[in-house]
Amino acid sequence: MKKQITNISIHQSSLILALLQTIISFIFIAIPVFIIDLVHKKWGLGITELIVLPILYFVFTYIVLAVTFFFYNFIAKHRGGIEIEVTEK
Repeated sequence: MKKQITNISIHQSSLILALLQTIISFIFIAIPVFIIDLVHKKWGLGITELIVLPILYFVFTYIVLAVTFFFYNFIAKHRGGIEIEVTEK
């Protein structure tokens, strides 16, 4: 059975995906910050980056996804949405 995604909740979808991106970016930022602090033997050098960068990633990811989902909903209304095939077990 084929179904189409014709509407995506802009706020909820953007929020969840931005939170996931923030968590992943925090992990990828924390490792280099720890290594840099370890090499330079000055603890706390990257604390600002560790706090600020994930927040910036969240904000910009949310904005980009909200705009993307807005345009998707507009296009899907006029041309049809992404088509997926679903089977029931």
